[in-house]
Amino acid sequence: HDPNTWTNLDSHPVFQKLGDQNWREHFKGEVGDSPDAALEVVRQAALQIISLFPSASTELVVLDSLNWYVVVESEKLEGEVAFCDEQTVCLRLDMENQESLYEDDVPLEKMLETIKKHFGVCSSVE
Repeated sequence: HDPNTWTNLDSHPVFQKLGDQNWREHFKGEVGDSPDAALEVVRQAALQIISLFPSASTELVVLDSLNWYVVVESEKLEGEVAFCDEQTVCLRLDMENQESLYEDDVPLEKMLETIKKHFGVCSSVE
């Protein structure tokens, strides 16, 4: 579940099950124009969350519909991060005893700032 291993979607079981080497072209309606770029945005988001919550685990989930997102779980934080558009993510995060953070189109470069501000986190949290 190490985001550093998420280099492409070809090796994920759901995409392997398609049995189609040209799935990027044949399933463009489902995966968009740049699935690898979208994966990179989600991967970077997961790495940022781990930098803030070092004990967090992440898992790349790919549905049969070919939509994908990252499940984040730690002692303090849980939820999902998904690709929205270009360099933005959708956040669906919960932290114990705090209001949930549900926000779309969060720029990747402002994601940590958004999480810190919403949950009142100053630095890395174990």
